[in-house]
Amino acid sequence: GMDGYDVARAFRANEALKGAFLVALSGYALPDDLQRAREAGFERHIAKPPSIEQIAQVLADFASSKPCDDPPSEKRPVELPDVPFCRFSG
Repeated sequence: GMDGYDVARAFRANEALKGAFLVALSGYALPDDLQRAREAGFERHIAKPPSIEQIAQVLADFASSKPCDDPPSEKRPVELPDVPFCRFSG
């Protein structure tokens, strides 16, 4: 099976998913854990249990993040759920 780090690396390696804004939510929050999350491709790391303020900050960070380079297309190389992975311009 895959852990969250594997999933993040897979997203970053996939052309259709590489622009996803990834947030790690983990019970492990030592400096090595934060570094490992960064190296895997997560933009943010939140320790469990997250506070409302932490969640609000991550949402604000996402809302102000750089838009994806390409808008979603009708033909995608992988099936994606009907959920936006990144903010598209236009």
